[in-house]
Amino acid sequence: LFIRALGIKFLNPKNSIILVDEPEISLHPDWQRLIIKVYESLGKNNQLIIATHSPLVISSAKKESLRILERNKTKDGNKILVKSYNDFADVYGIEANRVLTEIMGLSTTRPPEIEIKIRRLRELAEKEPDSNAFYSLYKELEENIGTVDQDLLLIRMAVKYRKVKDYHEK
Repeated sequence: LFIRALGIKFLNPKNSIILVDEPEISLHPDWQRLIIKVYESLGKNNQLIIATHSPLVISSAKKESLRILERNKTKDGNKILVKSYNDFADVYGIEANRVLTEIMGLSTTRPPEIEIKIRRLRELAEKEPDSNAFYSLYKELEENIGTVDQDLLLIRMAVKYRKVKDYHEK
């Protein structure tokens, strides 16, 4: 990052367009959060264009500066849709997981096999909360992702709530 930025700094750019493709590659997350500030400090009155997939770089950008390119497949071929800040909430300072899900469209940041098991556990919690299948899968997930995982806590709370509600309705 700094070698590339230093090279640009020596050019003393003014009224220039600085295009940087995926500057986060091989950088520690702490450094990724600084990329925009580093490149903004390189000269006066420059237009900075950074192509990135890093949620840490995206969350360090002001929404007025952010554009997201999406490829839309149509019957006529691929079209590129440009989303500007009017299309989403302010991203500056939001957590990386929110960037990945809300801005970049990931349904989850979990490995697919864990997400499938969590979905299955939700189904069991809904239909068979006292079954061996529920307890077995719950225990397996607890061993993999820990006892304080948000999804497991919510599932456990839903099962307890349902049991209390059923008890009081009898």
